[in-house]
Amino acid sequence: MLFRLQEYFQDSVLQAPTIGSMLMCLIAALIGTFVVLRAKSLIGETLSHACYPGVIIALLLEHYFFQDAGHEITILLSVLIGATISSLLGMYLIDLLEKRFAVKSDSALSFVLSAFFGIGITLLSALQQDHPALYKELQAYLFGQAATMRTIHVVIYACFAVVIIFFIVLFFRDIQAVLFDPVFSEVSGIKRKRVEMLLFCCLVASVVIGIRTCGIVLMSAMLIFPAVSARFFTHRLSTLLVLAGFFAVLSGFFGVVFSHEASLYFWKEQGPGGGMGGKVVSFPTGPMIVLCAAVLFFISILFSGKNGLVFKLYRKILFSWHCEQENLLKIMWKISSRKSNANSSFQEIQEEWHRGLLSLRFVLFLLKRRGWLKERLKDEYTLTSLGMLWGRKIVRLHRLWEVYLVEVCKVAKDRVHLSAEEMEHVITPSIEKELTIILQNPRKDPHNNPIPQHEESFLLGKK
Repeated sequence: MLFRLQEYFQDSVLQAPTIGSMLMCLIAALIGTFVVLRAKSLIGETLSHACYPGVIIALLLEHYFFQDAGHEITILLSVLIGATISSLLGMYLIDLLEKRFAVKSDSALSFVLSAFFGIGITLLSALQQDHPALYKELQAYLFGQAATMRTIHVVIYACFAVVIIFFIVLFFRDIQAVLFDPVFSEVSGIKRKRVEMLLFCCLVASVVIGIRTCGIVLMSAMLIFPAVSARFFTHRLSTLLVLAGFFAVLSGFFGVVFSHEASLYFWKEQGPGGGMGGKVVSFPTGPMIVLCAAVLFFISILFSGKNGLVFKLYRKILFSWHCEQENLLKIMWKISSRKSNANSSFQEIQEEWHRGLLSLRFVLFLLKRRGWLKERLKDEYTLTSLGMLWGRKIVRLHRLWEVYLVEVCKVAKDRVHLSAEEMEHVITPSIEKELTIILQNPRKDPHNNPIPQHEESFLLGKK
């Protein structure tokens, strides 16, 4: 498998699409990070759609005026110039709508996005009959045509990537100040307008160049997905840029790999009798790159450390079982406090355990493993000294919180039990100490039950 992956950097046909896609994704991710941090995600979508009329008009003019040349450089430059002019016109119209006609930002962005893309589709439809070859070429820009990239595209992407990285390194402090503290940037003498203009120019250039790979419709995804995925792992700008670039490069590489491998898998060989073969299913490179970025995004949501859904669920389950253990300690402490001995039978515990039998067995097992519980005889349990201490602690916190709710918060005493059931598991020693001082170390709770008194060493210990 590793040998097959190396082919994508060595094969003369696969090399340019692979490296070009990786570079394009890197560029989009670095600029997209600033777009995401400024909460301007819709700008990338608007710019990519606003490009389309310019691309169509540029290729149409190139078809008429440079038909004899037909050189790849001429076509590429025509597309870049036309897309850039169209994008800048779209942004000018957005600025005009916001400042001159007081249109809200999201409305102005949506209007330009829809209008320019509608104009582009209309122009494309008009070319379908008279210029079928041009129509097919222009249609490829909707979803990208990364598989047809050449060395010249790789060179352009590499040069632009170097420029972007150099710009970020050179102006990193200024960009950081403008993004997170605009007031400080103004006071400290940073030329905020210049930094914002440079960021905007980089955004336009990255969108214009990127449509060659991912296309008009999908380009905005590559601006957003890597940055949002990286955001789950860090809050530092420098680390965020590195992670976003890493995720983007992975998306570009595996997008090309899966596109090529899946297309080969579904290739239909020449049939019997000399029938023509061909691809049963085609997997365009641009959409596959976006799908890979989406997969990385969902992986980030699930497994990104403290913020990941899987780890959040894991911590929630751990806390839930921790609460169940403390609830059982409280039950057994109450049972032992009513008896002359410290033993509690399984039946006595079950009568006060309002959950399932299996959960009770499991919690008893957990308490024995932690050394808080001993099984003297079959289904006969007793708390260890540490278990008695923790059970007494939970009862104290429960009743102390009930007193606080009744005396300080003026809550009716018949409504404080459920709140105390929740708070007894999260009250820290420092909060317990504050409650003791505020309530003047009460001896009984609102239901006239005695409140166990703490030992100073236990109060200052960590829960």
